[in-house]
Amino acid sequence: MKTLLKYAKTLIARNTAEAVDVLVEVAAPEIKGVVRPAIAAVAVIDRSGSMAGGPLAAVKDAVKQLLRFAGPNDRIAVVVFDDEVETILELKHHGDVEAAAQAVSRVRSGGSTNLSGGWLKALQILTESGRPDALRRIIVLTDGHANVGLDSADTFAPHVSTARAGGITTSCIGFADGYDEAFLAAVADAGSGNDYWCAGADQA
Repeated sequence: MKTLLKYAKTLIARNTAEAVDVLVEVAAPEIKGVVRPAIAAVAVIDRSGSMAGGPLAAVKDAVKQLLRFAGPNDRIAVVVFDDEVETILELKHHGDVEAAAQAVSRVRSGGSTNLSGGWLKALQILTESGRPDALRRIIVLTDGHANVGLDSADTFAPHVSTARAGGITTSCIGFADGYDEAFLAAVADAGSGNDYWCAGADQA
């Protein structure tokens, strides 16, 4: 920080009661722009029957906002699951954001909850296609009631921990009243990620 004082008068009498006008100029040092690393993220959407209605609508709105907020160097994929798993958006920068958002809007609720299957598909995408210089993230949006595949923290969390050791972290965002807080917290802890409960898309 640099400070410069300029007096209104060239000469100032000593030992006199006189008001003096002063101009103070403060120059802050130039701040270099902060460039964050690119992000390679897979949003994993729970479309099972228990997410029908408000919870699934909030999840879809949150993912559409993620697509709109992504920077030009970021790549986003979207995986959906019930008892089956489907990739609806490949891992890339989606230049036509509204077309990508429409694909998310078409997601409908279905059957059971193969949460581990959705997560494993996201892991496969990031392992095979994720840029080595990018921050690789899996974001699971669910009520956490897994009942197909690896349906307990004891069986699922070790896989999440192994992915974390390979540089892929996992965060969980819980939706709907009665979501399985303990299960999602254990998964997020294993993945060195975060776990949240959200009432709606804005919080997510």
